[in-house]
Amino acid sequence: MTDGTLPPVPPTPPVYPAPIPPQPGTTGLGKSHLGLILGAVGLFLIFRMMSGSSSSSGTAGSSDNPLIGSWSLEPTEDKSYCGTNEVFKTDSMSEVKNGVTTSYATTYLIKPNYVDVALNGDLAHYGEWDETAPDEITFRINSLYVAASCKYHRD
Repeated sequence: MTDGTLPPVPPTPPVYPAPIPPQPGTTGLGKSHLGLILGAVGLFLIFRMMSGSSSSSGTAGSSDNPLIGSWSLEPTEDKSYCGTNEVFKTDSMSEVKNGVTTSYATTYLIKPNYVDVALNGDLAHYGEWDETAPDEITFRINSLYVAASCKYHRD
């Protein structure tokens, strides 16, 4: 300063210990582990959905699956997107639509009061069939383009 003294020295910052570097085998959850976990969860969900497809017989009333049997479109329903007849078996279904019969392999996920049906192994897209009465089911169509339903009665 002007009197020949030096300015005060600022205090020195504290010294913290260096972090411990990662040790081999203890790095936590890596990308490979996350992939394994997601794969296991995906397999669990697929098996869970497929486990709902087990039913003992193809006759109505003798199965856990209320859809098993033959169903006809209600006479009051006049919708071109509805099949006129649906037949569900333990591992397949067929529908008559516009006079053409089409068959599909099916996977059923049976839930209280409704059944999700995946066609030809496509588990990402499925149809919901509600059990609306003992001998009545309703197919729910919910998509970006349409929200509708088709009502059927047991043959």
